[in-house]
Amino acid sequence: MSWPGPRMPEGDTVWLAAKRMNQALAGRPVSRFELRTPTLALVDLTGATVVGVAPVGKHMLIRFEDAAAGAVTLHSHFRMDGSWRLSRPGAPRGGGPDHQIRAIIDNADWQATGMRLHDLSVLATADEHRVVGHLGPDILHEDWAGAGVAEAIRRIEANPARAIGEALLDQRLVAGIGNLYKGETLFLERTNPWTATGDADVPRLLATAHRLMRANRDHPEQSTTGRTARGQDHWVYGRSGAPCLRCRTPIVTAYQGDRAQERITFWCPTCQPGGPQAP
Repeated sequence: MSWPGPRMPEGDTVWLAAKRMNQALAGRPVSRFELRTPTLALVDLTGATVVGVAPVGKHMLIRFEDAAAGAVTLHSHFRMDGSWRLSRPGAPRGGGPDHQIRAIIDNADWQATGMRLHDLSVLATADEHRVVGHLGPDILHEDWAGAGVAEAIRRIEANPARAIGEALLDQRLVAGIGNLYKGETLFLERTNPWTATGDADVPRLLATAHRLMRANRDHPEQSTTGRTARGQDHWVYGRSGAPCLRCRTPIVTAYQGDRAQERITFWCPTCQPGGPQAP
């Protein structure tokens, strides 16, 4: 049992991973605990009990209760290639070579292996705000339909001159949307990625992103078209040069964002006209 596999590690990937990790680890004592990063190599929570596993955007929080350390959280960030993998004791861990393993948490029934994880840290559970407090509302959190979406709209619309493609990826404004769902959402709403946020229908865009991510969070596939065949599962993402599934115009790409945050963007110049970067 593993992920992301072919999935891009966006908010829905982390949500599914956290759900499965919680089912496998919560309420069980840890029989093996290893962190394979120099600054955390001496941390040992063997014997602690996993209290629960929670997703926050692209971050995962694994909470422990330890007799010596008290309430402690292991924080990890998936970024572009991280994953947690579950296997049965004695079964192959999979997911890549051993040198890519960053964390191991085992109990009597399951082995959890963190592969290519970034920003690993261990901190008191009461201090989790230090690693996720900067994030905007989580688009898959249970309170999204209430205070969450209202706050995300407020944060995004606070900078009306910013390109909407950049704003949707800014985890400080709304947590969980990655490059795949940004591109697919903008296509479905016929919005060019370089449209000024002040000219975009932010509530509608967030509603579409939320719908797409909820539809994909409970299974390994990430389809935004309703199809699963390769090259047919996404409207624009990963389809540079291929014909638009709506109008047959070739999908185009360009990089968007400042140098530190620059990401490739996919769009259809016919279905999503305008924008200074459109050919």
